[in-house]
Amino acid sequence: MASGGRSSTAKSSKNKAKTTAVKKNTSPAGKRKRTTKAKQQAANQLVLLSFAVAVILLLSNFNLAGSVGVQIKWFMFGLFGVMEYIFPIVVAASLIFLISNREYIAVARVKTAAVYILMVLLSAMALRIGNRPDIAESTLMEIFHYSAVHNTGGGFFGGMLCKLLKPLGTAVTYYHLPDCDYRKIIYQRCDENAEKRKQNGACRKAGLRFVPGTFGRQTEKKAG
Repeated sequence: MASGGRSSTAKSSKNKAKTTAVKKNTSPAGKRKRTTKAKQQAANQLVLLSFAVAVILLLSNFNLAGSVGVQIKWFMFGLFGVMEYIFPIVVAASLIFLISNREYIAVARVKTAAVYILMVLLSAMALRIGNRPDIAESTLMEIFHYSAVHNTGGGFFGGMLCKLLKPLGTAVTYYHLPDCDYRKIIYQRCDENAEKRKQNGACRKAGLRFVPGTFGRQTEKKAG
């Protein structure tokens, strides 16, 4: 009888432990822990995958990734142009920045997006400086193909930005006074400055002090 009572007590204690463990697992705190662990695992996997992509891009830029790397290089240079040489480094650096600023992830994402926008701006600048192919006469796909083949220029994104900003540049260029000769104004100001320097030097030789007056007039006073 005593042994039977002990076994039933042990079984009941085991059943209570199981029900307690089940309750803990189904409680909101347990669900939150599982969700947090799953998010951390997904984030770690994404980081590893992104680093692998950055390494592949870097090797592809120097033809060290086989035939697949050649195709990747062709496509990425077509997108970013000459900036593709530093794009893998930017990807790796942005990942490190995001990982080290998990507590301020929203701000880190904004700054990372700003870096990629800067990459596009630099691509457009490279295309604008070289102007190869000619921006006005080339389509976006022609700019893409030229950058992909020659590994230079601004690529598709740089060409798109130049195309978008072209109307703004045209408007700024033609916004001026039509009857105004800027060269004449510059020469006139240079002559006025030269005349002032001559008068100042003559006053110093005579022991006087040159004092500019109002409305462009000059007066002379004795040096006290």
